[in-house]
Amino acid sequence: FDELPTVLKGQLLAEVLDQGTYELALHAAALVKGERLVLLCGNPGAGKTTLTLALAHAGFGFVSDDVTLLNSSGLGIGLPFAAAVKSGAWPLLGKYCSGLDAAPIFRRPDGKRVRYVVPENLILTSPQTVGSVMLLRRGRNLRPCLEPVDPATALRGLLSGAFAPDRELSNTAFDVLARILGSATVCTLTYSRLEDAVELIQGVHR
Repeated sequence: FDELPTVLKGQLLAEVLDQGTYELALHAAALVKGERLVLLCGNPGAGKTTLTLALAHAGFGFVSDDVTLLNSSGLGIGLPFAAAVKSGAWPLLGKYCSGLDAAPIFRRPDGKRVRYVVPENLILTSPQTVGSVMLLRRGRNLRPCLEPVDPATALRGLLSGAFAPDRELSNTAFDVLARILGSATVCTLTYSRLEDAVELIQGVHR
């Protein structure tokens, strides 16, 4: 029973990816600020969900914490599932997510414990222009900074964990990525403390 929500979420996601109309599914959280999407990309453990929920509390619109679809026009739309917060992030998010401590605890198939929360500022948007992409780099005692990245690094960051229909990138998908890289601000966000990451992102999205 305690694995049921995570299994159900996985099945729903698989159905969307199998049956949806899109060019590319990015492994990226999405927020909206000023009618443009802010994408957070990073490997598992980089803090996408934690940072997304903290930014939603700070006034960003929550769109997705895990997967963002790109259509053939280069616009993004998030999949607004409830955010799965792993146990290591519970103490960090206490002041950002009211009721988190009271949420039921479930177990993922990999054994990790999670709580599901409906974020503040949940927004069900129509497809939006991608305004910025943040490649997350989190570690102990790292100096917080935002640094622009070269196109090759940006492309690798966007494609990490990405999924294409029929498992093959189309020419349209490449054109979509090129369009985003040509118009969006793409940076590496290096941080150790959650508060520093929130402050940096707020600073460039006022």
